[in-house]
Amino acid sequence: MKNSLSLLALLALPCALSAEPVSYTVDPVHSSVNFKVRHLVSKVTGSFGEFSGKIILDEAKPEASSAVGEIKVVSVGTGNAKRDAHLQGGDFFKAEQNPTMTFKSTAWKKSAEPNTYEVTGDLAFAGATKPVTLKLVHTGTADNPMTKGKVGGFEATAKIDRTQWGMTYGKGMIGDEVEISIQIEASLDKPAAAEKPAKK
Repeated sequence: MKNSLSLLALLALPCALSAEPVSYTVDPVHSSVNFKVRHLVSKVTGSFGEFSGKIILDEAKPEASSAVGEIKVVSVGTGNAKRDAHLQGGDFFKAEQNPTMTFKSTAWKKSAEPNTYEVTGDLAFAGATKPVTLKLVHTGTADNPMTKGKVGGFEATAKIDRTQWGMTYGKGMIGDEVEISIQIEASLDKPAAAEKPAKK
């Protein structure tokens, strides 16, 4: 019996290793992009309301995975209209000249923690592009009873120095370090072969 189980495990191993990459499209309705930064002795939180993205996850070969994302800077919200307008201006995001913030991964590395990856990529906003490493956790998959499709969950966190993107306004009053927290629910894209041909 023991030998039979071992044989079955060996036969199943190639199938597990040859798993195909899975493509996900971010669902902005059930996702969020948030940030936090110190102001004097407390922290101010904010978020972006308009964004899109795609993740291609290859669990068998993580280094072949990829992620891209885009955020509309004018969708920034901190609960104060005057502050939001200031953030869009020349002291911070320079939204008129740079209306979008983008991220494109350049390297993936599997972490020791289960379902966790170190994702390095180029983060561009306010007229500058700098490398950033995100801690990305794949929180699982589920069936969506509303769409009859599958969804995947991800959590991404990082800390960046805003001054690297030229944001030096309020230095001393506003902290340099910005904490980023992204919660993602993404729909599983259907492989091209599985899509039904359009009716003529």
